[in-house]
Amino acid sequence: MALSWGVEPLAVDEYGTTDEVVWHAVETAATVGSISVGDTVVVLAGAGLIVDGGRVMAARRHASNIAEAAARAAVSSATPVRTYTESAARTAAVDTARRSGIDVADVEVVVGADRVTVTITERRRSVFLVLGGWETVTVHGSGTAQVV
Repeated sequence: MALSWGVEPLAVDEYGTTDEVVWHAVETAATVGSISVGDTVVVLAGAGLIVDGGRVMAARRHASNIAEAAARAAVSSATPVRTYTESAARTAAVDTARRSGIDVADVEVVVGADRVTVTITERRRSVFLVLGGWETVTVHGSGTAQVV
């Protein structure tokens, strides 16, 4: 970022409030000559954790919701007329995930004698953590359903 946008990162001590962080960041930048009157100062204290952390939580919840729905669809493949088979359960789970926009390669289905567990992998582009070299964040969500 520093090369392309003229951004100069500046570390300051930890403080109790955001106001203190901003005050000391501006004071330190002025003291070392990094800024002068009229300059715009942007403080990104915690922005990566807040924004990208929220995106990770949302992605994990999304992956878990799809995995749970896929697992339920898999066990629902059994009816009184049609027996529960591994291939039918696997197909139902993958089809459900695919209809939700998940690539087949990101779906793992484990079929047991009386339950199905589905794990979904999702990748999200980071917003601020890309500055630290993390372009994407990978999360997993899983769901299990039992045949009744």
